[in-house]
This record gives sequence, structure tokens and C-alpha cells, in this order.
Amino acid sequence: MKLTFSEPTQAVLDNLKSKFRRIADEVKAPLEWPEANLRLDLDSRRNDQHRMFKHLHVMCLLHAHNFITANRIKLVYLLDAYIAIVDSENPIGVYSSARAILESNPVLFAVTKRFCVIPAEEERNWRSRGEEFFGLIVRARFGTSDSSKLELLGGENVSKKQLKPFHISDCIRELSLESTFADVATHYNLLCDFVHHNLSSQTVSNVGFHMSQAARSSNGGMLLLETPGPITRYQYPASNKAIKAVEDTASFVLRNTEACMQWLNRCPESPFRADEILRMTGTEFGLRMVSPPRIQSARRTERIGRNALCPCGSGKKYKQCCLITNQN
Repeated sequence: MKLTFSEPTQAVLDNLKSKFRRIADEVKAPLEWPEANLRLDLDSRRNDQHRMFKHLHVMCLLHAHNFITANRIKLVYLLDAYIAIVDSENPIGVYSSARAILESNPVLFAVTKRFCVIPAEEERNWRSRGEEFFGLIVRARFGTSDSSKLELLGGENVSKKQLKPFHISDCIRELSLESTFADVATHYNLLCDFVHHNLSSQTVSNVGFHMSQAARSSNGGMLLLETPGPITRYQYPASNKAIKAVEDTASFVLRNTEACMQWLNRCPESPFRADEILRMTGTEFGLRMVSPPRIQSARRTERIGRNALCPCGSGKKYKQCCLITNQN
């Protein structure tokens, strides 16, 4: 039996499902980014300012793209989990997945806020800005409390500061200063109370209580009391608690999802401004642009169908890509 929600909550759920489909469509195609080193190598380039700048820019750019792409996919997984758990009528799962989505919001906010400040600090030289951005993006990607991972990353001479994870309590405190999320701490505490072994987590295991003088069991037994008192009814599943869980969380899940998308869209890809990149590298993106490899062999050209995908990797049909070049 499908759960029935209030009209506002159902509208929120429909909106969430629509957003999930849209974001999932954006990330479902395979996308590859090279992995940058975890350490900078500025010493080997110290005699060439332009090479130092380009090295900083490229290292930050690659880490930033990996960070943004990974978190977009993580958000899709979290939304997928929330929607699926709502459909499974699991109140504990609803509160847990809602908390996971909430936790992404303040962390992405705190990271993006720090990223955005760096390119705007014109009074600081480009090297110090680049090094700070690089340290921050490495921390955002690889910060961990796992001792085995810390040992492994420490072997790469990554500093302890760059491996310190962002603490959720600190990030929530920062986000709560924003007027639109002044209630984030209150809502987070509510969700934690359901997830941890606290009072609220006990309430989702029953369908409620009533006043009676008799407590009945499923096998037909009965426990009689001397006077009427509160009787708690335990039952799985507790559909009414699943409905309450969704009513409690749906709107905030939508707000957190939209906020996560906003922070990721704002996240800068480089510590440098566009004019700096053009001046120091000679190109708009700071990278040497090369054309995809063209098909030079006439024999191979004959084996490729006109409507097949071009082997150069452009994603276009062969007749719309390298075939044109070969015929010219």
C-alpha cells in the first residue's frame, strides 16, 4: 500500500524526483579527469615564473574538477537513497539519508566559501594564493580520520594540515550564520536524535500508544492491568511513522539539495583570475589546446562507417568529424 502524504510534502517529493533525474542525466555519461599529484613541485620551476604559475594553475584545476565531479555524483547517490527509502516505508532510513544529505550542505558551503575568497585577494601574490588553494583542495578531497589512509597519504609527504577533515559541527556553525540556514543546527540535532540511540529513535519502532487495561499480543495472549494505563503497540512496518519521517524531512532535503548544487556551481576551478591566467600562460584556460588525432590512413578510413562514432573520441559521427578533414 502506497503511503499518502500531505499535498505540500507530495509536491516536494515530486520536485526532488525531478531534480534527481536531471542531475543523474548530467553525470551518467562517463567522464575522465587526470589525477594530479598530492604535492607541488615548484622548486624545479623556480627559475621560470610562467612555468611555476602554470604548474599551480593546472594542479589546482585538476583537483578542483575531480572534487566537483565526485561530489555531484555523491549528491545523486544520496538523493537516490532518500527517494528509494521513502518508497520502502523505512522511517529510520528516511531520517538517516536526510541527515547524510544535510551533512553535505554545510561541508560544501564551508569549502566553497574558502575557495571563493582566494581568487579575489588581489593584494596577495599569485604564488601564495595558488599554494593556499592547492592545500585546501587537497584537504577537501583527501581529508580523513582513517589511520590506514593517513599512513598511506603521509608516505606521500602530504602534511597533517592537508589531511585534516572538515568537522561537521564547525561547518554547521558556519552555515547557521547564513539567514537561509539559521535553523540548520536545530534540524541536524533532530535528525541525529532519530539516528542515535536516543528517545526519538525509540519512537519509530512502534505505531503509537493508547489507554487501556489490556495489552494484547499477536498470539492471542493478553496482559491485564489493575487500572487503565498507556499501552504501546509495536508493529513492523509502522507506516504512520514512515509518513511522519517524510513529512519531517522532505522540505529540508529539498533545501539542502538545492544548496549543494549551488555551492558546487559556485566552486572556482582555479585560484587565479581570468586576466592572470591569460597574461601568465598566453591562453584563456591556461592549458595548451590540441586538436584530437585525425585519421590519416586511407585504409582505416574505408573500414569506418559514415554513421559510426568517430574514433578520435569527439562523440560525433565519423561523417561529421574526421571524415570531413580527410576528404579536404
